[in-house]
Amino acid sequence: MKESRSIILAVVSAKNDDYANQIVLKLARIADSKGNRTLGVITKPDTLVPDSESEAMYVSLARNQDVEFRLGWHVLKNMDSETGEWSPIDRDVKEEAFFSQGICVRAVNRIAMLQAYFALPCSGSHDHCCT
Repeated sequence: MKESRSIILAVVSAKNDDYANQIVLKLARIADSKGNRTLGVITKPDTLVPDSESEAMYVSLARNQDVEFRLGWHVLKNMDSETGEWSPIDRDVKEEAFFSQGICVRAVNRIAMLQAYFALPCSGSHDHCCT
C-alpha cells in the first residue's frame, strides 16, 4: 500500500452494519491520505435490509459522498457460495435482477461495465476467468 504507483482496493462488506469500523478504510487513508489512488469496493449488498438506514448509508458510500475516493466506489454482488453450484450465466442473471430493483435502480448502474470486463478473453490458464 505504501508504493505510490499502486492502486489500493479498499474492500468493505455490507454485511457489517457500520463500514466506518472496517479497518481497511483507515489503512487506505494512512497510505493514501487524499484518496487519489484508492478504489472502493462494497461486497454483499444483497445482505442489506431494503429501505433501512444501513442500506442508505451504503448507497451514500457507493455514490462517493461519504468516504471519497478519486477512483470511486464499485458494488459487487457475490455469488451465493452456500448453493455450491453456479455458472457465469446464472451469475449474470442474478446480478442483473438484483441491480435492477429497489434502491439500486436509483444508484449508479455498473452492470454493463462489469459484463464488458468479464467478456474479455483471458490469457493463460486461470480458473477465475469466464469466457
